[in-house]
Amino acid sequence: MGSTFSTCIPEARFENQQSIRQDSGAAEGSFEKPTALRSQSAAAIDSSVANSSVPARARHQDQASDTQNRASHSSATPNAQREAVIPVAKSQTKLQKKSVRSPHVSPATPEAQAQLQPDMGTAADQSQAQQLISQEAAGTTVQAASEVGELDGAARDRVIRGAVADLNKYYVDPGVAQKMADALLVHEKNGDDDVATDGAAFADLLTKQMRDISHDRYLMMVYSAVPTPANPPALSQAPSNEEVALYRKEMERTNCSIEKLQILPHNIGYLKFNQFPDASICGTRVAAAMASLNHADAIIFDLRDNPGGYANMVALIATYLFDRPTHLNDFYDRGENSTEQSWTLPPVPGNRLADKPVFVLTSHSTFSAAEGFSYDLKMLKRATLVGETTSGRGHMGMGHRIDDHFTIRVPGVKVVNPISNTNWEGTGVEPDVKVRSAEALKTARKLAEKKLQQN
Repeated sequence: MGSTFSTCIPEARFENQQSIRQDSGAAEGSFEKPTALRSQSAAAIDSSVANSSVPARARHQDQASDTQNRASHSSATPNAQREAVIPVAKSQTKLQKKSVRSPHVSPATPEAQAQLQPDMGTAADQSQAQQLISQEAAGTTVQAASEVGELDGAARDRVIRGAVADLNKYYVDPGVAQKMADALLVHEKNGDDDVATDGAAFADLLTKQMRDISHDRYLMMVYSAVPTPANPPALSQAPSNEEVALYRKEMERTNCSIEKLQILPHNIGYLKFNQFPDASICGTRVAAAMASLNHADAIIFDLRDNPGGYANMVALIATYLFDRPTHLNDFYDRGENSTEQSWTLPPVPGNRLADKPVFVLTSHSTFSAAEGFSYDLKMLKRATLVGETTSGRGHMGMGHRIDDHFTIRVPGVKVVNPISNTNWEGTGVEPDVKVRSAEALKTARKLAEKKLQQN
């Protein structure tokens, strides 16, 4: 795999599978609004796509943490008679990005375009996301090399009281938050925590106690032997020119995560997309890719290796599949008690894909923003999903610093689909046609051929 950058451009609101950054209220899933990468107006997106200018960016995704103690853990139209392939290097380098609130996007409809996007993963998060999931499933906490002295009752009580306050203020489900808070206090009263005299063990114990109630594998207490700053740099600050340059260079190297673009037999377009990159950086290239598929009779989006990414790219690609601005989802932020909407952009002039059959390939590794894209199209009856049930990440997490050594990661933002009035958190997105991931493309091609014969 490629090297992992320690810095990256903030992403729009969809979470990746990374670890938690231990900030005083802004860690994984902190959604401060970055200001460095400017967005264009939604009205300009049409001409941007048509004229190969960079489209506006949508929102940022919750990419969670650091792997160290911060998280304790061509644009040519293809010939329809032959297969047109754009070979691309596979997107392997995972970028570590700050979790921030999504940047502003001008309304794509009379309704304001949502600034919050679900915690959907990004390629930057994938390797670390999988690491995080496995660690969380085991209820473990990555421990620093050095250790702090034993915890006494007062120290444990301080952490528990901080956890209770943060759960009741930020956790997506108020009822479950209260039950978890009550359980933590009962365990403390009964002396159940007395056996945990070191930080890592205590963090693991509190994580288990909270998950016993919530069954939320993304909720966790994180311990760091290395003290975390009380006033870390604001996540809302604009990314540096160097960060922007690094991200742009990485997107150039990976062709904006487009691994393969083809016209298959029977004029079926195929796009293998290994993350949803920032549209302000990759909009031109992705627009060119979609334009090259414009004369296809059906489209297959391969998201089997897609860990998520920027919501602005989710909205941009979805725009090609509708003939009018379409409401994709809402994002509810418990801490702010606010709801924001996400819509597709205005129709792309000359686009011919809005009425073509669409198939989306999924796997157990399809995460966050990739799940959002799949779920939205399924709810809108705009695509047939083929493959395996996805990871199940419909909430976004935030790290809240309790003291120098303890941070609690609390899923505080959830995506709400306007049709189902729910999301796929914990359950994953169920495919319409269930097959092993390795068989998904073959199956989708057969389904597309059959569909085209019927038409």
